[in-house]
Amino acid sequence: MSELLDKLIQLPTDKVFPCLDLYRIFLCHPDATCHSKKYEEGSHHVNSICAHLRDKSAGDPAKMLALRCLVNMFKEHTGIFVLKGNAERVIESVAPHLSNPKTNVRESAITVFLNFSITFLQKNDAPDRKI
Repeated sequence: MSELLDKLIQLPTDKVFPCLDLYRIFLCHPDATCHSKKYEEGSHHVNSICAHLRDKSAGDPAKMLALRCLVNMFKEHTGIFVLKGNAERVIESVAPHLSNPKTNVRESAITVFLNFSITFLQKNDAPDRKI
């Protein structure tokens, strides 16, 4: 399944729209953690999605679904780890879409930044305190 999804999200931008939708849905499944377990593979998936965001010929629906794929990657710890490691690339790819004239594209881009802000504000390394 993982190999198929890898190939689907690497299709040319003009043909990737339905594949991004399938990938977005897959990222909500508990088995999605296996898809990003190896950091290098997860980084490759993030790069593929960001490539569609940077493609000037991409339509707004493809951009919105690529952004929502990034949003859904925040659902699992492995996805968060990969996104943190690629934060600069992701932020550079998402930022131009904050001013998109389409509301759903803007909202998706804002949600990526919201998820990053929540992730960076959480103190995962703080010891548990008992009162």
